[in-house]
Amino acid sequence: MTTPSITAARLERLISTERFATFLHAEPDPDVAVALYTWNAQVAGAFAELLHHVEVLTRNAMHNQLTALHAQAPRRPAHKAWFDQPDWAKHHWFDIHAEKAIAKATSRAGHRPHNPRPGKVIAALNFGFWRYLTSPRYEQSFWTPALDHAFNTPGATPQNRRQTVENQLIVLHTLRNRISHCEPIIRPIRYTPRRQPRTSKTLDQIYTTAIEHVSYISPTAARWLEHQTRTLPQLLHNRPTTPSGLAP
Repeated sequence: MTTPSITAARLERLISTERFATFLHAEPDPDVAVALYTWNAQVAGAFAELLHHVEVLTRNAMHNQLTALHAQAPRRPAHKAWFDQPDWAKHHWFDIHAEKAIAKATSRAGHRPHNPRPGKVIAALNFGFWRYLTSPRYEQSFWTPALDHAFNTPGATPQNRRQTVENQLIVLHTLRNRISHCEPIIRPIRYTPRRQPRTSKTLDQIYTTAIEHVSYISPTAARWLEHQTRTLPQLLHNRPTTPSGLAP
């Protein structure tokens, strides 16, 4: 059976000249540019699988610790979850953006006092919500008493450990957003760590970051995830390129 193929000219018409130009700029040989476009989609799919696991593991680890912190709140209504804002001190409150995200998630989940659905609320909160819970704003209120215990992160102080996790989540969230919006990921991913100059990481480096991040949650989960995604490093290695000396 003949393998279906597509010409560069037809692909360019289908996906737009502007989009195809990104790949043609990276690989001037039109046929290699087509192969690179296909490779980009395959890599995006593989990373989507990886980031799916990272997000679920991260949010559940954080949810468990916030639930434990909430259980210590005075006069805690039995039917309320940590995201329902129990009778905590004011410095434990969420900022306006987090409040809006929680309100939207609880509405979508149908979470009400008479119908508590915390699991569905957690699933409805996006990756960005969890990333921003590791920001400096929540260091005293949520990180030090709770979220620091979700990750076995190396570091001498809670602040050091928070900064490590936050910067991991920043680059992972950046890649996730690029993939979600079908943006090319054929170049190193540029991002801005907290209070550091804008920088970039290759996809190989981001893969390592993802596995390392999960290892802080559970070394067993990290080994399992590395096995589940074992074909991704090889796929990255097999990026299509124009043979040396043959580029137009």
